[in-house]
Amino acid sequence: MRCLVTGIGGFTGQHLVRFLGEQGAAVFGIDSPRRKQPCAADVLCRDLADRAAVRTFFQRVRPEAIFHLAGKTRGENLGELLAANVETTSVVLELAAELNCPVLVPGSAAEYGFPQELPVRETHPLRPVTPYGMAKARQTALALDYARRGLRVFIPRPFNFLGPGLTKSFVPARLTRQVAGLGDGDELVVENPDTRRDFVDIRDVASAYWEILTRGRPGEIYNLCTGVGVSLEEVARGLLEASGRHPRLRRGTQTDPPAALTIVGSYDKIRAELGWTPRIPLADSLRAMSLSLR
Repeated sequence: MRCLVTGIGGFTGQHLVRFLGEQGAAVFGIDSPRRKQPCAADVLCRDLADRAAVRTFFQRVRPEAIFHLAGKTRGENLGELLAANVETTSVVLELAAELNCPVLVPGSAAEYGFPQELPVRETHPLRPVTPYGMAKARQTALALDYARRGLRVFIPRPFNFLGPGLTKSFVPARLTRQVAGLGDGDELVVENPDTRRDFVDIRDVASAYWEILTRGRPGEIYNLCTGVGVSLEEVARGLLEASGRHPRLRRGTQTDPPAALTIVGSYDKIRAELGWTPRIPLADSLRAMSLSLR
């Protein structure tokens, strides 16, 4: 299968490319022109907003499947996140429709906002409370609109990522770097130690993306999670154990609002329809993150 991955050089893109290669897929990509490494011959380094260049690349590659991973999780304001996550998706969906090519458009658990009930299922109302969650909800609405018009669009909704190479804008990645710089007798301070999140390994996410695009139902949303809430203190202790270091752990201030204390999802739907379940234990994810910095 000829697969095109936007955001191919990002955290998720790199793991997905490895998985696709294991499936025997021919992989092509689009990445930011601001990337540090030179682009390979099968990667277009242009902004997705450059519709003409992107259309020419699509027509040359003739993909049989598109994984649209490009976007931003952080931005100065909502407008910047809408441009990065919604306007670019509009371009990809339009060009996918021209080729009648199936496309996977990942959403985010941030679309749900503070949970009204646990575990959070796909039927939970969307009440995003962050600019990123708002932008991803708009992106999902756009993708569903194309699905209603007949394009084969698939929408996974992953919860909190873990795994080697996780970008430092995420708390577990920052904790991993802090632990790597500590020695015995030093102190690791964990802020919001009681905040519990549903962490899923990016390698499990990559396999789910493949299963959803190749066997899922178009126009459907699938949560990707473990169904288990893990506190940030537990993450920190797991990283300390993985590193073999013995600094002191001190609980910092708990500033997250009570409504955001625990966010845990349900993956019953994807398990029932596609047989997917998360396979990589938390300890293995944290160990891989620790080893990636050595």
